[in-house]
Amino acid sequence: MSRGIESAATAGTPAALLVSVAAVNVKRGGYDGEHRVHDHARLRTMLPGIAPPDLLFLAECTYFDTDDERPLWSLVAELNQWRAQSGLPGSYMPFLSSVQGSKNVPGLLVATNNVEIECQYRPGPYTRRVHENFVVTRIHGVEVWLKSMHWNGSQGAAGLAAESVLAAGMAKEPVLIAGDFNCTSSVEGEGLVPDWENKVRKHLRAPWRLQQEGIRRGTTYVQNTEPMDDLLDAGFHDAGHTVSDYTTTTVDPLIASRKTRVLWSPPLASRIRLVNYEVLVVPTAQLPPGQDHYGVAATFEFSRPPAATELP
Repeated sequence: MSRGIESAATAGTPAALLVSVAAVNVKRGGYDGEHRVHDHARLRTMLPGIAPPDLLFLAECTYFDTDDERPLWSLVAELNQWRAQSGLPGSYMPFLSSVQGSKNVPGLLVATNNVEIECQYRPGPYTRRVHENFVVTRIHGVEVWLKSMHWNGSQGAAGLAAESVLAAGMAKEPVLIAGDFNCTSSVEGEGLVPDWENKVRKHLRAPWRLQQEGIRRGTTYVQNTEPMDDLLDAGFHDAGHTVSDYTTTTVDPLIASRKTRVLWSPPLASRIRLVNYEVLVVPTAQLPPGQDHYGVAATFEFSRPPAATELP
C-alpha cells in the first residue's frame, strides 16, 4: 500500500523536482544457474505498478560483470526501452559494486536526465567508509551521495555490525542509501517476529540463520536489530518510519520483517521531502523462483539550494 505525505501531483513547484526511487533484491540478480543465463524479466515482475524509477537500487547483481559485462548491459538496454515506452526522458547509467568474497554485489542505475554524475568511489585501500561503491551526484543543484546496499548476513552479527558502523559514518554527508539490510529495527511498529528462534528452526529448518540474522540473549536467539538501530541512532531517516508504514518486505509471512529500506542522512533531510512510499507486494503465484524479498518505492521532492545572492 502506498503511503503519501502529499500528492505527487500537487507537491512539485517550479523550485522543486520530483525524483522516484526503487530498491529491490531480485534473487541472484535473476541468474538462472541451471541454464547459466540472466532472466531480467524477473526484475520487472518485482516492480509492479510503478513507472521506471529515476534511481534504481539493486541489492544483488550476481555475475553481472561476467562475459564482458553482457548481463549488465542487456539489463540496461531493457530498462532503457521500458523508460522510452513509458514516455520518460533520459537513459540509465549503471554502477556495479565490488565486494570482496561475494558474488551477490549491489548495483545502482541512475537515469541521467535529472541526475549529474560527479564521481564514483570504489572500495580499496583509500576508501574506508564503505564495503561497497557509492556515487557522488548532483540532483536539482543538490549534492547527493547514492549508495546501493546489501548487508551480507553470512558473516553474522559481527559482519552486520561492521556494515552498520561504516554506513553510520556517512551520516554527516548528504547520502541516500537503499537496498537489502538483512535486519530490521526495534522501532515501535516494526513488529518483531514472536518466537523467532523456534520458527527459524522448525518452519524454515535453517538453524544456521540464527547466527546470520539473530543474536544470542542468554540461551535464546532473537532477531538482531542492533545494526539498523545504530544506523537510525546516527541520524538516518527511514521512509517507512516517516509515513508510519511498517509493511514487511520479506515474503514468508511467518518470519516477515522490514529488510528492504530507503534511508537518507540529516544533511540531505534539509533539501529533500518524502512525498510517498510503498512496498511493492507481488502475488505469490507471480514471484520468481526463490524470491524472498519485496521491493519498495518512494518519491522525493528536491528543493533547489538558494542562489548565492539569497544567502545571508
